[in-house]
Amino acid sequence: MLQARFPAHSTVLISLLFGVFAMLVGWLCAILPLAAALLMVAVVGAIAAMTAPLHWVTTLELFLATVIAGAVEYFFGISQAHWIPYLLALILGLRALMQWTQPTEKNFVANIHTKHPWFIVPLVVYFLTMIASVGFNFPPLAQLVVALKNYLFMWGVLLAFLAVRSFDTTTAITWKAVVIVACMQLPVVLYQKFFVASRLSNAGGAAGLSWDAISGTFGGGLLGGHSASMALFITIAVAFSLIAWRTREISLSRLGLICVLALPSVFFAEVKAVILWLIVVGFLVFSREIRNRPFAFLGFMLGFTVLVGGIAAAYKTMYYDGDRATEYAEVYEKQITYFFDPDKFSAQTQEIGRTASAVFWWEQHDLSDPIRMVLGHGLGSSRGDSSFAVGEVARNHRFRIDTSTVSTLLWDVGLLGLASFVGILFLGTLESYRLARRKDLPIHLRAGVECSSIGLFLILSGLIYNRDAIDAASVQFLMFFFLAILVRAKAFAARSPVE
Repeated sequence: MLQARFPAHSTVLISLLFGVFAMLVGWLCAILPLAAALLMVAVVGAIAAMTAPLHWVTTLELFLATVIAGAVEYFFGISQAHWIPYLLALILGLRALMQWTQPTEKNFVANIHTKHPWFIVPLVVYFLTMIASVGFNFPPLAQLVVALKNYLFMWGVLLAFLAVRSFDTTTAITWKAVVIVACMQLPVVLYQKFFVASRLSNAGGAAGLSWDAISGTFGGGLLGGHSASMALFITIAVAFSLIAWRTREISLSRLGLICVLALPSVFFAEVKAVILWLIVVGFLVFSREIRNRPFAFLGFMLGFTVLVGGIAAAYKTMYYDGDRATEYAEVYEKQITYFFDPDKFSAQTQEIGRTASAVFWWEQHDLSDPIRMVLGHGLGSSRGDSSFAVGEVARNHRFRIDTSTVSTLLWDVGLLGLASFVGILFLGTLESYRLARRKDLPIHLRAGVECSSIGLFLILSGLIYNRDAIDAASVQFLMFFFLAILVRAKAFAARSPVE
């Protein structure tokens, strides 16, 4: 099997490595049996990931990132479980690179790269900035390893989707898996709502509830989970289902079933950004109906307005009213305006506010130290929560400075790193939206690239909201999946005479 997948010299190298590995396992069995067992499981998993059909492994990666790792962290307290999807993504990237070195793949690779997407320029700048930041700052090895997990490993997902031969089949399976994962959240969320959150106290909540404990299978702790990742994932699953219904790929009854199973989870998980996200999804999905079916468009938007209004009312009733009724203006003052407060600091979480974190970074830097301002302090320098390596800069502050993706990138890779990362998402959004308007694309590819434009825009909007774009495997998987669809759609469009 290995000879069929890899060249002869690779087979010899693998055989030598296997011999060394066998001796290492034998040595470990004598002194550390548990470590030997874990090493065996890891290697067997790696071999399976290198030899199994690629679309199977990408689907496994999705479930690891969204269900398995998060559930293990939430219910068993093992945060290191999130290393598993990152390591599998690294293996996927290495497998894709090895596959592309084979002579039989040259034509296939050439067809994919017929015309480069717009985001390739900021992508190159982003990687060069990371290299320069490491070169100028020489971060500690442990800090660098943890940072590479977040900054580099998940790019293997993009390479894997670009390397897969049966791209249409793989993306169809992935979209179905996205919808399944979104619907799977409901029973877990109900358990968390009534058996976990109801027993916790939260100084910021009402009636002794802790909404941060409701994060589905996306992980986190009882007092702070990845609820925003879950809400974003569900929003994107609903967006794809709406597009599939609009293009008659699924029936209205199936769309209704998906919404009934997926949307209640965002009612229970208090994620204020989801209100805006759903409005954006409704407008972008149905804006194409304004000219042909204006009354239908108005009806769709009215339905979405009722939906988001219901979510806002549910949040107010469950999490803010408590022993007395709370006015919406009071909720807005307490839970929205703090976002823009340049001096916001939470003594409970030891975090400064989202806007405040960017303001604080600006106050700590000037042109007297242009290297740190432009290239940052080194990968992982701002990481404040790690069982392996807390960042050098983070150790110098009594509060968390990695509040959001924006603040984390500013500290780690500077203004240039932040600008290039934003450029990847921004140009990806624009080009995906542009390609989605091309009638010559196959309907499934057009629907996928349209949803990719929406998804990339939602991820872009969340950069100031949390760290998920560089610190959550679930959101990173979606981001690279969307970029892969864009690359494939661009290649298809480049071969088509219609512009």
